Amino acid sequence: MQTIPAINCATKECAEEKLRMIKEMGAVWAHIDITDGAFSKTATWHHADTYKDAGVLLEVHLMVTNPERVVDEWLSAGAKRIIVHVESFVGRDASVLREISAKCKHNGTELMLSENPNTAVEELFAFMESVDSFQLLAVTPGPSGQAFDERIIKKIEVLNEKMPNVLIEVDGGINKDIAIRVRDAGADIIVAASYVFGSDDPGDAFRELKSV
Repeated sequence: MQTIPAINCATKECAEEKLRMIKEMGAVWAHIDITDGAFSKTATWHHADTYKDAGVLLEVHLMVTNPERVVDEWLSAGAKRIIVHVESFVGRDASVLREISAKCKHNGTELMLSENPNTAVEELFAFMESVDSFQLLAVTPGPSGQAFDERIIKKIEVLNEKMPNVLIEVDGGINKDIAIRVRDAGADIIVAASYVFGSDDPGDAFRELKSV
């Protein structure tokens, strides 16, 4: 199972410092949380230029109401994986997600579809042909440090039963015990912010999760 440390920052200085730490701990990927204050109650530092030539692979989590308006700047910044939310497309023309998918494919970037904890996992099934993988968000979009939502374990199992070859990422509330449980349920990737950066030694915390 792969472990990706997450940057959830309100300022450029915070984002740059977290990125520096991620490179120092030897991580291959960095997960960038982008919230717009509308899709969620909080807003993060959202300027893609901060992450150009980052020195690690970028996974950009767009927790925004209109991801199609910002996806180009993140592709230009070198994102290797774009994550959009199924909730962003409710009641909208299905062509919006198809256009994002086409842009990602043209750029050689993976497209991952996420959903909030309260959204039924079956909502993802209709988009199987437009995305490469799925993320299950285990906390409400917003600040890091929230508790893991126990319903996610069942969601992982349902996704694996429906699509046994799909790549599944779990984001939010991750610690070592939770990492073991989601791995055993069938997750392929975990994303961690507070467990890594809230520890006395972020590098050790990252390596602990990586060893699961």
